[in-house]
Amino acid sequence: MSIRALYTEEQIRNMNLFDYFRECSFDDILHTTRVLRVARYARESTNHEEQKVALENQIDRLDTMIENHAYFTLEERHKYTEYGISGRLATDRTAFNLMVDAASRREFDIIIVQDTCRFARNIEDLFRYIRVFKEYGIGVLILDGPYWTYNMSEVDILRLAIDAGMAQGESMRTATRVNNGVESYRKRGQLVISCLFGYILDKKVDKRQDTLIIHPIDSLTVRKIFELYTHPDAEKRMGSGQISNYLIEHGYKTAAGDLRWTPGKVIRILKNEKYMGYMLYGKFKVVDTMAKKKVSTHIEPIREDVYNEKGELIAKCNLIKGDWEPIVSEEVWWLAYEIRTGRASQFIYSEKGNLKNGLRPAKDVLANKSFCQCGYSRSIQYLHTARNGKPAQFRYTGRWQINDKSPEYREKNGLAKIPNQCNLEPVSEMKMWLMSLKVFEYVFGDSREEVLYTLKLLEESKKHRIQKANGKSLLDLQKELEKVDTQIENLYLDKLAGDIDANMCKKLAHRLEENKAEIERGIQDLHMQEARENSAQLNLEKIQERLSAYVDLTGNKVSEELLDAFVERIIFRANDEFVWEMNLSGMKSTGEKYRIKEYSEEYSKQLQSDENFNIIHTFVITVSECKEFVESDKVNRRFVGKYWRPITVKIAVK
Repeated sequence: MSIRALYTEEQIRNMNLFDYFRECSFDDILHTTRVLRVARYARESTNHEEQKVALENQIDRLDTMIENHAYFTLEERHKYTEYGISGRLATDRTAFNLMVDAASRREFDIIIVQDTCRFARNIEDLFRYIRVFKEYGIGVLILDGPYWTYNMSEVDILRLAIDAGMAQGESMRTATRVNNGVESYRKRGQLVISCLFGYILDKKVDKRQDTLIIHPIDSLTVRKIFELYTHPDAEKRMGSGQISNYLIEHGYKTAAGDLRWTPGKVIRILKNEKYMGYMLYGKFKVVDTMAKKKVSTHIEPIREDVYNEKGELIAKCNLIKGDWEPIVSEEVWWLAYEIRTGRASQFIYSEKGNLKNGLRPAKDVLANKSFCQCGYSRSIQYLHTARNGKPAQFRYTGRWQINDKSPEYREKNGLAKIPNQCNLEPVSEMKMWLMSLKVFEYVFGDSREEVLYTLKLLEESKKHRIQKANGKSLLDLQKELEKVDTQIENLYLDKLAGDIDANMCKKLAHRLEENKAEIERGIQDLHMQEARENSAQLNLEKIQERLSAYVDLTGNKVSEELLDAFVERIIFRANDEFVWEMNLSGMKSTGEKYRIKEYSEEYSKQLQSDENFNIIHTFVITVSECKEFVESDKVNRRFVGKYWRPITVKIAVK
């Protein structure tokens, strides 16, 4: 039943927003006469051209509908769009997670999406986030359903579960078909590819007859890469990093038509057996059809059948000859393979059996925990490899700069400017080692009691913040509500007794009802704020237990085991400022959940604001302390003053 059949327009406008949401149907919200702040969420799961067009149409429909609605207000920052991201897991969606964060701060009242599968393809995520948003006082309006999630009947819940189940089932079936189709492709010798740099895909009516035609320009780039990597003179051979720089400097364009070459792109070309005219199936395998989780099988190409001394087959050739013209010869490709796999064993962190096809997993804990103020992670960049008994020297550089180069480099080489590019300087490993010692010395040294006391103050501060709304405590508001209820009751008793007439009673009742609605809104806001604060409450008992851990500070840095156990993440800020967020909860955490796939100005601003961290201590490491550390027996390096300045360290607790 429509809310308009139960209440007058005036009563609807004066109704508490959350009560209004509970009474409304889908049509009531869609044709609301109350001003509502809106967030719009749109998503497509792939970057294919037809999907991009579909996404543009989806955005246009939603934005046009909202703009034409007299009572919907939509700010630009609350237009959340996911480009080429699957809906199977909410944790993989950057825009969705930003929307959840904004919802926790009640920045909007409702969320509008086109259909159920745009919101989520996972039943568990769908209902969990509907519940989360409702706890924040926010409803989701799903147009193609239709559904209003703040007030759903049993039939609505059943319909929504069926819709979500069908979307999830289709997603699972697709993943299963892909996994099971590899063997049939192998038997037919079918080319499984959408595009390949250096070739043009020649599509046939029968997909099994698809083939490749050499691209007249891009194929020259592929040949140049192999030529530089396999130069006859071993001293003149270039590595993947040198080749990427060479391609940029000499104007060789990527598949995207730009000059954004990286060592990873070069390696992917060197690894692809199709350039010598062969196919290798089974490189990847879907191990979780529910989440479409795909992992590399690390399968190695085998050139020909291998037999033991007894003539028994021990390894069968796994390459299948294609019907297209190769760009490089088999001899050149296999030489590149031997060079690449041989170099892998020379990496500083290599261990026997650890590396596959030249890939090196990130083993440095500090790199896994490090993030720029722009939101992107930081990775190791080697300056000097380990040799003659001397350890390797490296620095931590933002992934943005590693992939796209620094603004100075781009300007020098005539490359186009990239908006919002991060230009924070790389940080040497010695700075990170020194900070780790200082941070752990404070947290686990003589300052343990001070740490606990500061955390208690933070908790008290949280409680104080949620005790008042408009300067009034929850108890004050509850007493006022009781008082207003009594006044309303007495008013109607006076009317029955004939002490006041009907018109006066109606006028006074209206004022009292408005006052009551305002008090109820204050109480609701306090309850919402308390729920959010309690969800982020620190477990002081568990923290006290963790603070009793023994920490060895005698080396040149804190051990990787302790860093992994106690550091949540490290935020790199401008002017050598760092936030070390410590994890004292007892629950081990990785940096994976903080990794982003595209830049967000809002998220970057969050990382740069101290208000978003529970900071318990700030200190400065002077240049003289840095010099003493670098030249000490712990490090024994040469101190170059121009690379050092005072380091500001802020310790926070997650």
